[in-house]
Amino acid sequence: MTENELFQKYNIVHIDGCRYYLVDLKEKLYNLESTVPYCININGILIYDGSWKNLIPKVVEEIDSKNPKTIDQLLSITCDWSKQCVFGKTKMSNFTEYRGIYINTNHTAIHAMWIIQLLLREYGIDLDSCEFILKRQPAAEPREVRDFCKANTIEGFKKYLKTIGKNDKTIDIIVKNIDTINAKALYKLSNGYKDFFLIESPTTFFNYMKKAVEYLPKLGYPSSTNDALARQINYLYDYIKKSNADNKLKYKNHNMFESDKNELDKFLDDFDSMI
Repeated sequence: MTENELFQKYNIVHIDGCRYYLVDLKEKLYNLESTVPYCININGILIYDGSWKNLIPKVVEEIDSKNPKTIDQLLSITCDWSKQCVFGKTKMSNFTEYRGIYINTNHTAIHAMWIIQLLLREYGIDLDSCEFILKRQPAAEPREVRDFCKANTIEGFKKYLKTIGKNDKTIDIIVKNIDTINAKALYKLSNGYKDFFLIESPTTFFNYMKKAVEYLPKLGYPSSTNDALARQINYLYDYIKKSNADNKLKYKNHNMFESDKNELDKFLDDFDSMI
């Protein structure tokens, strides 16, 4: 399967050189663990947020401003999967105030998505006219995508190491050692990011690299070994920066953002810190 065929199969789009997923809001989604929302397009209005909890009230505010419901109508909206009310008169933990009543935002990613889909339907919004893009952390990506992208990264990384004077034997050792860091350090530090070869964002990579390097002394290796591992993961960081710059040229941003470039750039500045 070619890269293009794989990305089409899983509705992968690119933003700022990184993989994101376009989801079909007409389908009830179940595989949302280790995901964060990115942007929803409701009839041409783009709502950005990297938090499921924060996105729900933003969606409510947008759709209710265009076609307001009465308070009684809002209070009558119930989840079809639990029969619980979406809105309530009493403020409880993780409820957000809206028009003098409160919306329940205390949800897992799955139920938060279902709430958003429910609200869009309640307001009579055509789901075919909406687009929703989310970020799947690598642990939540399909195995087929992870395997393909990791192989591509390793291939490109090996070529990069050649350009800085590393021989084949050293290159194989570096790749093996980074997988050791994945298994012994990164795996313990993150639920969603468990493989440095799958982190595309230089900012996200740097944040986890820093944590992993700080964790290395806990593994009981000699300090000389820890220093060598830190240098080797820095080689990959340098390559990821180069690769991301190349990907920004290779992959065009999803067309949802063509008319909203300034807002996209502003949100991208903060998004990496959210994930």
